Amino acid sequence: ATAGVAFSANPLNSDLDEMLVDAGYGLGESVVDGSIVADRFVWDKVGGRLLESKVGSKAQEVRLAADGGVEVRRVGAERQAVRSLSDEQLRQLAALVAAVEGAYGRPMDTEWAYTEAGELRLLQARPVTTLHPLDEAMITPPGEPRRLYYDFNVASEATTTSPFTCLDLAVYSDMSLAFLGLAGARIPTDPEQVFFNGQTRQYINMSHAFRLVGPRWFASQLEMVDVYLAAILRGDDCDAARYKSARLPSGLSFGSVWGLLRQMPMWRQYQLGSRWERAPLETKAEYISEARRSSEALKALEERGVTSAGFESFYAELLAAVYPVLELEMAVMQVIIPVFKALDTARVKGRTAQEGEEAGGVVRSRCGQRLSTAAAEPVGAGGGGRL
Repeated sequence: ATAGVAFSANPLNSDLDEMLVDAGYGLGESVVDGSIVADRFVWDKVGGRLLESKVGSKAQEVRLAADGGVEVRRVGAERQAVRSLSDEQLRQLAALVAAVEGAYGRPMDTEWAYTEAGELRLLQARPVTTLHPLDEAMITPPGEPRRLYYDFNVASEATTTSPFTCLDLAVYSDMSLAFLGLAGARIPTDPEQVFFNGQTRQYINMSHAFRLVGPRWFASQLEMVDVYLAAILRGDDCDAARYKSARLPSGLSFGSVWGLLRQMPMWRQYQLGSRWERAPLETKAEYISEARRSSEALKALEERGVTSAGFESFYAELLAAVYPVLELEMAVMQVIIPVFKALDTARVKGRTAQEGEEAGGVVRSRCGQRLSTAAAEPVGAGGGGRL
């Protein structure tokens, strides 16, 4: 006899096309309570094939005793080294689990057993509660090409994991577009687009991005921004051939992208970034002054509250109050990002004993002594700066 648990969707990666099975000899009690290292199987429900098989030690098995109770028996080394389920048994189990999932209309966690006579029996079933939730519109039907999404609000140092409300998404989207010079534009809600608003989060469709460059290029660019994402993109699971879309969304072309870029204040950002590089102390003083003005304006708006003009007017005032500060913060990235990339190069390629000295040399060679002098005093010191 063999028994265990089977999940109609893989709870380890939330893959709806995979069945995850843990199995052992005898009754399923030893699998459920974790008293043995069970065999683990990952089965492709769509392709009907075994994707992964790990043979556990299965050092013991629980059996029915003659007096009606149970007894624990040792499993010999020869049986321990053998899989507890064949491919054919896994195929039968997948069909049973798929039927249970179809009956309940959702992924299910089942307990099952093969009798001594080789008959498969369903013992119980309950919903799987550990899957990562996705909007239904983002889930591809079984067997269809997969899409890979990146929730860019989840990052190593700026993690936002709570669901966004409708107001959160509206404010966040409008503010982002306004800073990009695209006030009045709307972020799409269609998952087929490159960037879109989901029901509670914002995503980038990486399947479309992989048509342009591969995951390793993205990893190299993101190393200093999000080391965890960079590691994921370099991993075997992030396979561009598996996730790359067949075509880009309709309406996306060089002309449409160029049209958006022309609306963005890129020249303004370049000028501000150049000011940070040429005169960091003077630009820092300007930033501190703007931060103070912004703080005073926000405090005044908070005390006054929403007027009869309505929330949209109030929101526009909030945006106008913080825009000069955030504009300067975004522009300084033109200086900071190259410096950190150079520092990281020195960190990786330099010898351990000389890393600090070499990194300091990289900073001075990139931005000159003026940046080194400015760095001696934290940006925003004495003011309300967040930089």
